[in-house]
Amino acid sequence: MLWKICLKRFRWFIYCLILAVLFALPAALGNGESGGAFGAIAFFIFVPAAFVAFVWAVYAAVRDVVNVRKGGALPEDKPSVVSTAAGKLRDEAAVVNELDSHGRAKYFILRILGVLLVVGGIALIIKDAVVIGTIVLIAGGALWIAASPKSFNETTDGMKMVTCPKEMTVEELYRGIRGMSTALGAPYIGRVRTIPGDTILFGPDADGWFAYVYKSLDGRSFYAALSDFTATIETPAQNPAPAADGETETDYDGVLEEIYTAVKHCADRARTGA
Repeated sequence: MLWKICLKRFRWFIYCLILAVLFALPAALGNGESGGAFGAIAFFIFVPAAFVAFVWAVYAAVRDVVNVRKGGALPEDKPSVVSTAAGKLRDEAAVVNELDSHGRAKYFILRILGVLLVVGGIALIIKDAVVIGTIVLIAGGALWIAASPKSFNETTDGMKMVTCPKEMTVEELYRGIRGMSTALGAPYIGRVRTIPGDTILFGPDADGWFAYVYKSLDGRSFYAALSDFTATIETPAQNPAPAADGETETDYDGVLEEIYTAVKHCADRARTGA
């Protein structure tokens, strides 16, 4: 068991060595300026990284062996990159299975477009079109993130996405969550200037923070978000937030998570009919 763990310490050295060889190939083949750039990356980044990884692996292996021989516990056998990647693939498969046919089509289209844009952005950066390449790279990352609620919610602060049946309305959602009581008050239907159609609002509180839930233009998702730009609220608060006691700060992220959970519960119930 110990030797397997120690052997795993060298995997980052092997990864860096492989990358160094791959990046050095264009330079070795004499592939012009781009080959020289790849060679520089291999020599100045991956070769030093491989050396550092090798030294660290030797040190960690010796340390673990000495520790175990002195009666210490076995070191933690952390999952490999392959097993971690396999776990992420299983999670992604579970996310896709939860989507309807339209959601699956959107997922694969956005993911493919995202990958193509990322590859194109990297190619443009290599060709010295750094500004355009960076913009294309960011656009590709944005499409990748927007492909599923899971990736969107994990990478976006202050906003959550919930898929829902297209026929589900804001009014129907409101009926399902109107009994809520949050630190920003109870929900009410109002209007926000930057969003077409009705919106479910919570707050604002004394500090100007409020939460709102609205339906996407394609009608297949609800978005719950936080804001402190009260000038966008067109409708006076019907259920104002309770006055703060002045000693504790409001956990706005916690409030958003609470609203997201309630919205997701209603959307799942509308989808399954349970």
